[in-house]
Amino acid sequence: MELLQRVWEAIKRFVQVDTSVKIISLLLAMLLWLYVVTSNTYVYQIDLPVRVVNVPAGKTIANEIPQVVRARFRGTGVTYLKTMITRSYSDMSLRLDARRVQGETEFNLPDYIEAHPDNIILPRGLHLELVSIIQPESIRLELDDLGQKTLPVISRISIQTEPGYTLVGAVRIKPDSVTLEGPASQLPGVDSVRTGVVEIKQADDFVQGTVNLDIPKPRLFQASVRQVTYYGDVQTISERTLADIPVEVRNVPGRLTASTAPSTVSLTIEGGSQYIYNLTQADIQVYVDYAKQWNPRQNYYVPIVETPPDVLQWRDLVPKQVEIIVVRK
Repeated sequence: MELLQRVWEAIKRFVQVDTSVKIISLLLAMLLWLYVVTSNTYVYQIDLPVRVVNVPAGKTIANEIPQVVRARFRGTGVTYLKTMITRSYSDMSLRLDARRVQGETEFNLPDYIEAHPDNIILPRGLHLELVSIIQPESIRLELDDLGQKTLPVISRISIQTEPGYTLVGAVRIKPDSVTLEGPASQLPGVDSVRTGVVEIKQADDFVQGTVNLDIPKPRLFQASVRQVTYYGDVQTISERTLADIPVEVRNVPGRLTASTAPSTVSLTIEGGSQYIYNLTQADIQVYVDYAKQWNPRQNYYVPIVETPPDVLQWRDLVPKQVEIIVVRK
């Protein structure tokens, strides 16, 4: 234990004496080490982004190609550091020249680069020597006619409301269609574009937001828009009584005429407050189906009631039954 204490005291004295000189010496040693290390020549791996250039007018890429090519380069440590720092904003890449591609072509990368060394694009001032291509060794490039197709946008927006509220109508999407541009031969297989999934819970007011589109094969197809706006009309639930709703008799044989007594009814509907406020008697269908309901031994009938889809429910039909009066022509 005493030995450990003596060692610890010796270390403290060493650190406390001439501290600034020691720090400067350490920094100089580190700089010297860094200079020696970065001056050496190394072989290292770099991922080169692949870019297709000179695609003929009216043509487009029809197959998904690798996004990067892994290659070995030779250069100094300084060059490697500069490469890592500048690659995010430089145009460093492997260019595939599609100028002479007819339909489909296989690029053997070692042969292609040997014949066209200028298609390895490196940041200016970096002295890098290409050693070899690691993977892939070849890239297949297929071209097709450029086509367009306008497709509907399918919503995947779900809105759940707080108790006492309701969503009136479906979630609206704007724009509700999108134009895809890409390989003409592949467009017939695409019939719609879907939104991303959005789940909204406990909504108690009008809902609005934006969502990205799930573009099919996004590396091959370009969309006229990549984001849409969605709207959800959330309203408080209310009720309203509508009177003087006409009652019809449908599917009456041609030799007869039919009417009801009384000729109108009233009922109470329930739904979004603003929505039901704007409904009129013409929006509610009340009728007796002669072909299905008529019975010569029966005088009174319960009419059929049809309301718009966003009416949550109806009740309190007055009167509950109507009489059918049939007259021969």
